[in-house]
Amino acid sequence: MNRPKGTKPLLFPFSILFSAGILFCADNAWEKQPEEWSLPEIKQVLEKSPWCRQSLIRHFGCSVSASREVRDAFTVRLVSARPIRDAYARLVQLSRPVDVSRSLEVADPKILQPAQDRIVVAVSFRSDDLQRDLSLRQFFAKQQTSWMKWNTFLICGRSGRIEPVEYIRLNPETGEFRLIFPRSIKERAVVSDGDKELRFVLWVPPDQNLSVTWNLKAMRYRGALEY
Repeated sequence: MNRPKGTKPLLFPFSILFSAGILFCADNAWEKQPEEWSLPEIKQVLEKSPWCRQSLIRHFGCSVSASREVRDAFTVRLVSARPIRDAYARLVQLSRPVDVSRSLEVADPKILQPAQDRIVVAVSFRSDDLQRDLSLRQFFAKQQTSWMKWNTFLICGRSGRIEPVEYIRLNPETGEFRLIFPRSIKERAVVSDGDKELRFVLWVPPDQNLSVTWNLKAMRYRGALEY
């Protein structure tokens, strides 16, 4: 797939490290101690764990791509969840001996910090159509929190629809943007013990909804519910 000039995939230098490993894990990596994780196990946590969801939106392209179906692949991670933060920390730890110059840094060091008062959702994407990929990047790079409040939300049990309190615009280096949601409203946690799932919805141009659902029962890590 062609990629827009000057952009890199999420955690670009680490994709090289991933490709060097055997991409097979017999067990759920998140059931082990993070200091024991190998590169394939880190990849499993970041891409195939209960805290990561992937969705494919199909539609017919415009202009030069009108004659074929276009596929937009979205990855949605709960980066406020401890296993995701542990995976990034372990990735940095394992990559430091490798000579990748200044590319060793994680996209944003703040991703390793605890998120006790917020839920952080990170969204990255790629389209199999170059023009569409550029269009999406331009669109999300210019949006603001006020727009996101009307066009994206979390849904969970009795809390219902939860609006974001902050939008962190698309980072051209990582191809990722983030949405910050409150962890509690009026001193009540938005996720309670009786809730079964957490859903994320985002309006995507021209007129589609990206929707992913996390199974809360599966999101226990080191004895605690992590999101």
